[in-house]
Amino acid sequence: MSKNDSPKQEEKKDSKADNKVYKIGETVEVNGLQITFNSAKFIEPNEYVKAEKGKVLEITFNAKNNGKKEAYFGAEELKIADANGNQFKQYFAGDNIFMNENIAPGNQIQGKVLFDVAEADKYIGTYKPNFTFDEKSVKFEFTTAQ
Repeated sequence: MSKNDSPKQEEKKDSKADNKVYKIGETVEVNGLQITFNSAKFIEPNEYVKAEKGKVLEITFNAKNNGKKEAYFGAEELKIADANGNQFKQYFAGDNIFMNENIAPGNQIQGKVLFDVAEADKYIGTYKPNFTFDEKSVKFEFTTAQ
């Protein structure tokens, strides 16, 4: 009987964790990958590639693999939207932007991801790993540095 109860309790914990919205500087672990988004700020667009929505949002991060197997982390796993749910595309015209990486166990990476956004004070990011069998996703709130 206790065997059957155990997974249900775990599911409840997971759904409670899924409702949490993490802020800049907070760390969350998803499938052994520890992720911290460190900053969100507007930067100047590339002189040759206009930002269609008007602004370029730069988000910096650290990702550390605490698991026992190689872990994939890709920029396409993070979606950004404004308070009204308008989702924005990545902006690919920046210098040294992060695309994706397989991270070996115990290793970590740092990088930045750019998005073409309409100006707002706050954005909601949803991180959802691609190569996983569960439907887990994590939400982050990004407030732009002034």
